[in-house]
Amino acid sequence: MVNMPRFISLEGIDGAGTTHHAKTLKSYLESIVGEGEVILTHEPWEGSGNKPTQNFLAIKQHLENDLDPYTHKENLFRYFLDNGISHNNDLIRPALENDKYLITDRHRLSLHAYQKSQGISPEEILREQERYKILMPDLTIWLDLPVPLAIERINSRGELLEKFENKEFLEKVSSQYKIIYQMSEGKMKDDFGTIIKIIKVSSSGTKEETQHQIRKAILNWAA
Repeated sequence: MVNMPRFISLEGIDGAGTTHHAKTLKSYLESIVGEGEVILTHEPWEGSGNKPTQNFLAIKQHLENDLDPYTHKENLFRYFLDNGISHNNDLIRPALENDKYLITDRHRLSLHAYQKSQGISPEEILREQERYKILMPDLTIWLDLPVPLAIERINSRGELLEKFENKEFLEKVSSQYKIIYQMSEGKMKDDFGTIIKIIKVSSSGTKEETQHQIRKAILNWAA
């Protein structure tokens, strides 16, 4: 069997297609490692119970009802961080300890890119991620998409806009992803001394083209 990354994160700005490609990737990986061996998850995480957690509901309320991307930054940072801690401890760690493969639609890099763009210091973000030992994926795939195209795709959904679906704000988020990616090319290490492995994939093309590039990135990692 091909040596596949156990823990994969898909990252990118709103409209980049992380949700679609995470779902499609799950089916592909299961065709390699076996049905039922791949867990698909996402952040923010609803929790493991029958009902969404209060934390998740608080995030959802902020995203849907407050369209200024810069307000309530401290509260949102704490909500997202606490959500990530629960996700890390209650789902991600147990899955990996049970030898499952795991794909997450957003993880550590989203917290950094979005909350740094809101005005939270990167030192505080990294310090809290280190403090709570939030795991770094074996492979992070950054779906790179120009902001004008992202806005076009978001508007084509015909749905109400959410807090961060704002052109000016997404330009800042996109810049943060670029900075992180450039640092990873220089063999940047995370807070636990692990080299961060990020592969950039353009999501400007069709869904099929992007998914092909994602699969190619995973096989290159495994080579």
